Amino acid sequence: MGRAGRVLAVTAGLAVAGAVTGAVCGLAALAPLVVAGWLRPTSGYNPIVLSQVGAMAAAAGAALGAVFGPVLAWSLLRHLPLGRVILWAAVGTVLGSFAGWAVGGNPLAPGLPAIFGGGLLGMVTAGLGLRRRAATLARGSQPMLPNDR
Repeated sequence: MGRAGRVLAVTAGLAVAGAVTGAVCGLAALAPLVVAGWLRPTSGYNPIVLSQVGAMAAAAGAALGAVFGPVLAWSLLRHLPLGRVILWAAVGTVLGSFAGWAVGGNPLAPGLPAIFGGGLLGMVTAGLGLRRRAATLARGSQPMLPNDR
C-alpha cells in the first residue's frame, strides 16, 4: 500500500471514529432536555418523541463527527495520540452543546440551532487547547540550552 492508500485508510478510520463519537456526543447533548423532562414532567412530555429526537441527534452528531473528526485530527492534532484527541474533542463538543443550550441562540449561523454551533465551537476550542497544551509540554520536556535564556 502506497502513501496515498495509507492516508485514505487512516482518514476513513478517523471518519468512522468521528461518526461513532459524534453519535454519542449528539445523544449526550440531549441531557439538559432529558433532565428537564424528568424534573418537571409536563403534559406535553412524551418519551417516544424524545426517542425520535435522540435518533435525530445521534444521526446529526454522526454526520458532523464523520466530517469534522478527520479535519480536526489532520489539521490541528496530527502528532498526538488518537485516544486523547477523541476524548478532548468529545468533551469539548458536549460542553459546547450545553453552552449552546444555555445561550439559546446561534450567533454564528442564525438558521442553525445553537446546540450544533456550540458543539462545533466546543470541539474546535478543545482541539486548540489540546494542541497548545501538547506544544507547551513538548517545549518544557526539552533541556534548556545555555543560549536559550
